[in-house]
Amino acid sequence: MNSVALIHIGENLPSYIYDCIYQILLINNKGTKIYVCVDDINVPKVRCELQKFDLCTIIKNPLNITDVVQIVPLSILNDELTHDSYYNMYTNVLRTSAVYKDKNTFRGGFWISTTARFFYIKALMKVFNITNTFHIENDVIVYETFHNIFTNFCNQTNGHEKICAVKDSDNPPRIVPSILYFPNLQEMESLTKHISNTVRMFSNQNAFVNDMDILGLYENIHEFPLIPTTSQTFFDGAAIGQYLGGVDPNNTGSEKRYLDIYDNPTVGFINERSRFKPNSLQFSKSLVYIDSVNVPLKLITSNAPNDNKLHLVANLHVHSKQLYKFSSIFDINFSDIITGDRILHLCDFVISTKEIFAFHQNIDYFTRGFDMSKVIIVKDFSNINTSLLNSYFLTFSHISGKTNIKLFIYTHLLDSFIDHILPVLDKSLTYTLYTHNSDGAFTDAHLPILQNKVITHVYAQNVNSQPHHKLSALPIGIANAMWKHGNLLELYTVMKDTYKYKKENAVYVNINPNTYGYRKEVLDAINVTGAFKISQNKSYKDYLTELASHRFCLCLRGNGVDTHRFWESLYLGVIPIVINNSTTKCTSFLDHLKSIDIPFVELKGDDLNELFTLYNNTYFSPSYYKDFVNKLNTSIYNISSLKLSFYGEA
Repeated sequence: MNSVALIHIGENLPSYIYDCIYQILLINNKGTKIYVCVDDINVPKVRCELQKFDLCTIIKNPLNITDVVQIVPLSILNDELTHDSYYNMYTNVLRTSAVYKDKNTFRGGFWISTTARFFYIKALMKVFNITNTFHIENDVIVYETFHNIFTNFCNQTNGHEKICAVKDSDNPPRIVPSILYFPNLQEMESLTKHISNTVRMFSNQNAFVNDMDILGLYENIHEFPLIPTTSQTFFDGAAIGQYLGGVDPNNTGSEKRYLDIYDNPTVGFINERSRFKPNSLQFSKSLVYIDSVNVPLKLITSNAPNDNKLHLVANLHVHSKQLYKFSSIFDINFSDIITGDRILHLCDFVISTKEIFAFHQNIDYFTRGFDMSKVIIVKDFSNINTSLLNSYFLTFSHISGKTNIKLFIYTHLLDSFIDHILPVLDKSLTYTLYTHNSDGAFTDAHLPILQNKVITHVYAQNVNSQPHHKLSALPIGIANAMWKHGNLLELYTVMKDTYKYKKENAVYVNINPNTYGYRKEVLDAINVTGAFKISQNKSYKDYLTELASHRFCLCLRGNGVDTHRFWESLYLGVIPIVINNSTTKCTSFLDHLKSIDIPFVELKGDDLNELFTLYNNTYFSPSYYKDFVNKLNTSIYNISSLKLSFYGEA
């Protein structure tokens, strides 16, 4: 069995290390032993976090975390290093050289730790008597098994056992140690001797040398492929991760710093020092089946120059530290979350009234700007200047080259739209209609819109009409930014923090009986049968955290058939439960959701006591959740219809 070593020197353990470990487990399953080497003070915390991992739902043969992960206190390795002459030489330079005095204070001794780790890896290999050991940095995501990397690359060194690494730059030579392979203790002894001698040599010249340059000067290294050529797999030193994920948001300075946390403005960054320029390739997330999991995982792939084949990116060095964005089971970015505000951004024009638009506040709070010039305020629908209206559309078409215009209309204005705007739309153009931001429904009364030849498609919130090839459900999504329960930063924080955790509780229920009369009847029936525990109101973030700990959530319709809680649940990996009966009348709505592959549990029946006697916490068991998710043939977080782009590009 191969092993992989993760090292963090210092007490401030970064949270992204858990995303790194979880991805290793998803890809490698039981095939790799993981050694997590941390300060003694962090051992209990790491143990606690690893026990939260969901290693059952999509994994075929559930893992026992203690069988594959060994947490190693650094004190054990420090004891070994006291007898290491090269380590003592290295630390002596740190103590006596003026070059290193300021390096101890920069980011908690970052540059000291990055070089010192190689001595710790050597100590680890010696203490635990391991060979064929990989090391990845804590901000690296892997997509290839270490077994395959060893077989296809590390074992192909012309009979010579060599350290393997990604050579990122030729002049000067530089190796970014995002992923390394160490064959045995002898090679580690040779490397640490080189490190000590190099640090001492540069120090004597009053110069600092970092770990990347030290490795670049080491000769006995076999290079992992940096560019996709004949190899099916290639590796990332730093350039691909910086290109796809941007640089650390702490280093950005955009106008909306609060958005930079999750919506990184530096995506597309090109590292000038790298000899590989990733913008020469097209990267994608490909669904791939691997033996150890029940659903396909998303892996980063790319094409090679003059080659139509897809090549696997073995690892991604995520400089932004946002590893969750590249998890194989969590493919939802901050900008993907659906809200009524963001749906306006999809459209070329917004048709509104003065009163409605004055009420709709903070439209651009969670986006990077909203063009107010595309808002058309209608004072009187019965007295519209149709020539002026169509001139807006025709001018836009001429400038943009688009012949299909995307129009947004608030749902409660649909009747006025049908009567006064639809008949006079310029017929040289076609139109896609988005209707949202309202409790109103799209019903059979609005079929004239679909029957009109100039309308190519309608995306409708609260769709409650018969199926039509021009009609698609448009999620109510998350509440708009003007509401407290529309805080996307809090939602996404909980999403990225909990996607990898087990869901310990069965069904989340929290019912406000004052918003829709039927809700009180449901609440009374639950109390009578004792089917579910009723949760109490909390702050929005605490509510989301509690919701995320459940496998299912009861989502009762309100004034509209759709609910924010339905989509909050899905964004947190929770399956919504919907009651569909003669009172709620959700059949058409649910049929439209099925057509876009949105998962939910449908409970049918008018007798609520009978319903909750059958369907209760016991029914919604961990095994039922696992079977439900596996039948989806995808991770919930990888469902494409949970993304704003599924409904059109801005």
